Amino acid sequence: MSEKAAIVGLVLAFIIGAIVGAEITARSSHLATNNNVTASLETRISDQSNQITALQRQLQQAKTAAEQAEQTAKEAEAAKPGRFQITKQSGRTWRLDTATGDVCLLLASQADWKGPKIARQTCALK
Repeated sequence: MSEKAAIVGLVLAFIIGAIVGAEITARSSHLATNNNVTASLETRISDQSNQITALQRQLQQAKTAAEQAEQTAKEAEAAKPGRFQITKQSGRTWRLDTATGDVCLLLASQADWKGPKIARQTCALK
C-alpha cells in the first residue's frame, strides 16, 4: 500500500471517528434531556397527587363538619323551649307548632268530637 493510500485511510478513519463521536454526543445529550423531562414530569405528578390527597382530606373534613352542624341544629330545634303554644278558645284547646305553623286540636267536648271537621283537626292525626 502506498503512503498516499495510508494517509487517506487515516484521514477517513479520523473523519468517521469524529462523525461517530458527534453522533454519540448528540444522542447522549438528547437522552440526558429526556431524562430531565421525565424527572420533571414525575415530580409534577407527585406534587399533584399530594395536592389531590390534601383536597380529599379537606373535603372529608368539610363533610364531617357539615353533618355535625346539621345534627346540632336538629338537636337545638328539638330542644327549643316554647316550640308549642297552647291556646284555649270557645271551650277547645288548640296547639300551635311554632316551628312548622301547624295547628291541631288537643281538647274539645264530647259533642265537638262527633263533628267530622273537628275530628280531622286532632293532634293525633298530625
